[in-house]
Amino acid sequence: MTIFKHEDFTLDLHQASKGKLYKHERLIFIGDGYTAIQILLRNCKDNEPVKHKFHSQLTMRQPSKFKEVSEK
Repeated sequence: MTIFKHEDFTLDLHQASKGKLYKHERLIFIGDGYTAIQILLRNCKDNEPVKHKFHSQLTMRQPSKFKEVSEK
């Protein structure tokens, strides 16, 4: 699947290296596909269908290995 429509958003993941996110058919983001998914999650009213559809992409990312160092 390369195009996902939800509410008034359209997410185009046709190119492997770029994601395009549209709202009301106007381009609002072009760049990393994971970032486009994150923007969609933050901006839609009901994000459960988005979480369900992109569950594998969202859980595949590794957590950061860097930790905050406390000052002594």
